[in-house]
Amino acid sequence: MPRVWTKKEVELIINDYFVMLLSKLEGTPFNKTQHRKNLSQMLLNRSMGSIEFKHQNISAVMIDLGLPYISGYKPRSNYQGLLKEITAACLDSFPELIKAIEIDVNKCADLQNMNDILKVLVYPGDESVWAKGGGHYSKLNKALARPPPNVKWNFLFDSI
Repeated sequence: MPRVWTKKEVELIINDYFVMLLSKLEGTPFNKTQHRKNLSQMLLNRSMGSIEFKHQNISAVMIDLGLPYISGYKPRSNYQGLLKEITAACLDSFPELIKAIEIDVNKCADLQNMNDILKVLVYPGDESVWAKGGGHYSKLNKALARPPPNVKWNFLFDSI
């Protein structure tokens, strides 16, 4: 039977995960395999597979905490309670990650902040160009082709 991860081991792997997540959010390349190799030297008697699996558990914890995760580590939700507890505690000692998450969230919020979503809808044959400026989207040139006003769009719902 595999031995339980100690608090110190969990702290080490969470900090490593946070370093990789920070790199991801900042757009800096990182090598997951190299991170696992480095960790395996600090975590005695932990296989590369065990380390990989624990990184996947951390992804599940991040989702449960409502935070972004490293997409290369598929979330595995059957994790020890200690992992969630320590992950939440380690966030306090990693302010640069919190700042990067805030920046990432604000970028996403800016994309969702549109007064009228139909303004960015592009019809077939429409050569309009939309550009964001001053916090909103505006039309740069006139549409060449629009569907006639009597087009029925409810055909999409006929099969439901």
